[in-house]
Amino acid sequence: MKKLQSTWYNMAIVLTVISVVAGAALAYVNELTKGPIAEIQQRNEAQAIKAVLCDDNAVITDTVTNGDVVVYVAENGAAVKTTDPLNGSFGGGLTIMVGLSKDFQVLGYTVLLSNETPYFDELEQAAKIKKYVNNHNVSQMSESMQDIVRKYQNLARTLERRAKGYIEQAIADARVIVHGE
Repeated sequence: MKKLQSTWYNMAIVLTVISVVAGAALAYVNELTKGPIAEIQQRNEAQAIKAVLCDDNAVITDTVTNGDVVVYVAENGAAVKTTDPLNGSFGGGLTIMVGLSKDFQVLGYTVLLSNETPYFDELEQAAKIKKYVNNHNVSQMSESMQDIVRKYQNLARTLERRAKGYIEQAIADARVIVHGE
């Protein structure tokens, strides 16, 4: 087989063919995964509603949508999902869900989507570990369970240290932006 000449025209054709094949492959994979991703997002949202309302049996009676805000009305309150409309957070969009009681007391919150810097996830994991330890009488557990809890407490401390490092690095690298400039 004869080798292609290295001309501008031949290089453009080869790069175009490679781009078309790669684009087609990406489109195929996107179409293939669209359904499963939507199912996972719906399942995560349903779990988030139950978590922020602190009710595993929460039944949604109504849904109200207004732009970037979706309110899921339940018998014991409402779960409010909102996305940063300006997409102005550091790493991109942030979608949260907050549970409110009928008298507008915050029952709980969760982050559904975050493109923020990694420290947010680190702090969230550490908080979950600490919440578990605070809600359980660890001294009454078996020795092996206490060892497991201690390992997770050490993990929480490590996550907090890493998060602190991320925050310190973000502050050191920060740029000051004045509105309008």
